[in-house]
Amino acid sequence: MVKNAAVYYSIYLEIKDKIEGGKFKIGQKLPSERELEKIYSVSRTTIRQALLKLENNNYIHKIRGRGNFVSENIIKQELNNFYSFNDKMISLGKKPSSKLIDYKVIKCTKFFSELFKIPENSNIYSIKRLRLVNDLPAMFENTFLPEYRFKDLDFKKLNETPMYEIFEKDYGTFLEKAIETFKPIKIEEKEELKYLEIPKDSIAMEIIRTTYEYDRVIEYTISHVRNNMFEYTIVLNRLV
Repeated sequence: MVKNAAVYYSIYLEIKDKIEGGKFKIGQKLPSERELEKIYSVSRTTIRQALLKLENNNYIHKIRGRGNFVSENIIKQELNNFYSFNDKMISLGKKPSSKLIDYKVIKCTKFFSELFKIPENSNIYSIKRLRLVNDLPAMFENTFLPEYRFKDLDFKKLNETPMYEIFEKDYGTFLEKAIETFKPIKIEEKEELKYLEIPKDSIAMEIIRTTYEYDRVIEYTISHVRNNMFEYTIVLNRLV
């Protein structure tokens, strides 16, 4: 038994040292809470405190119904230029992949009519995808596209081919720029909780991307990113 006034913290340090020392490897499942109780001869509450601190410091992540797993090193991403998720992950030595969740044609609202500069009730595509990094769920995306620009889009290709690659090769798009906004949110949708494998009311980063082809918006994507996988850096150059 760990003998310390802050018992949970000593357990946290011991497990952290095992992760940093390679005894627990990336992707490895930790012993269950019950097993850790027996190992350290402490209560379930104490074990949960230690695990929560490990999770908050990005050493582990919880997959609902499966247990706690050792996390990869947090992915550090610089946002200085236009990028695609797929290309950026490859450049960082990661394996990106996508899973198409849902796709449909819907009528655009006033918001999308003004955004895409098309008449109200025009058709737009709504596409939901799960983005994965090294086979781990990383972000849940809902993308909206104007149908006129991507006629007869083969949605199922999105399981195998990056979306921007389809845009460029099949539709000859020129992606000039994108504007992104970031804010923390609480995930409440059951579908997103399920696919991201996170508990209810988890905090995530919401990224809203508006992508332009010349002066027209051709993509609007809302992404909800797991909070234990990414760190974003923006370089601010001083104007002379």
